[in-house]
Amino acid sequence: MTTARRPAAVTPSPAPAGRPTIRPHWATLFAELAPLLTRWPPVLPREPHPELEARPLALGTREKLAELLRDPADPKARRLLARALAVYCRSTFYLTALATDGSRRHDLDGRPIAPVEPADRAAAASLLLIKAMRPSPRAGTGARR
Repeated sequence: MTTARRPAAVTPSPAPAGRPTIRPHWATLFAELAPLLTRWPPVLPREPHPELEARPLALGTREKLAELLRDPADPKARRLLARALAVYCRSTFYLTALATDGSRRHDLDGRPIAPVEPADRAAAASLLLIKAMRPSPRAGTGARR
């Protein structure tokens, strides 16, 4: 499976008229995380974009990213990193890439390094099914508080 190259500058497509743009939570967390890193790893998207595909991350990516923190000893930065990756790796965007047949894990520079194990693909597919069966919090009257 070939992976599409990401454009250098990513601009989200505008929302249809009358509909607000909804930014995924992972993108908000990544925006908070970016200034805390010495460099942004090419494997992670900066913003959602319809032409981008998520790339499954190599095992151990969190530890490698922690090495890129400007202050690796900062507990707040480490918690934000852990939270941002947890949200991203549980997103439909990421799980879809992980569940795809033939998908490969990628290092921080975006290079494919190993195939995704069948058990990991199956687990991602199961999570996608559970998410699809769950009612959307945005689909309702807004009565949730």
